[in-house]
Amino acid sequence: MSVVEKLRFLDVEEYLRNELRAEVRHELVRGAVYAMVGSSNAHNLIAGSLYARLRQQLKGSSCGVYMSDMKVRVADDFFYPDVVVSCQPQEPAFYYVTEPTLIIEVLSPSTEARDRLDKPVAYQGLKSLQEYALVAQDIIKNALAV
Repeated sequence: MSVVEKLRFLDVEEYLRNELRAEVRHELVRGAVYAMVGSSNAHNLIAGSLYARLRQQLKGSSCGVYMSDMKVRVADDFFYPDVVVSCQPQEPAFYYVTEPTLIIEVLSPSTEARDRLDKPVAYQGLKSLQEYALVAQDIIKNALAV
């Protein structure tokens, strides 16, 4: 017997209210809510290293560097990139950025298709975005195995 789960669509205000008290992070895409999965050790170390390097590089500038718990808002959609840089002097919201200049995603088997196909299309709506970078977490490991 198959079970069909009914999709529930949320508006932005309801999503943001729910996300403040949620134990698991969720992305909101075209009104549908998608739970975020946990990351591997390699994924976490790579994202943390990128964050630390960018934070050091941008020290003293007006840009802020954020980790994976900061949402990016694109129209009425919300995403949780692994690393985000925003140089907007004052973000209008406390829990998300609206004008990122750099978005970095560390690729995982469970998210790679969305990171390569869906997100670049959504991020085209961000006039402030200068670069969208994808980082493979298995390339160095494979290179060392040779």
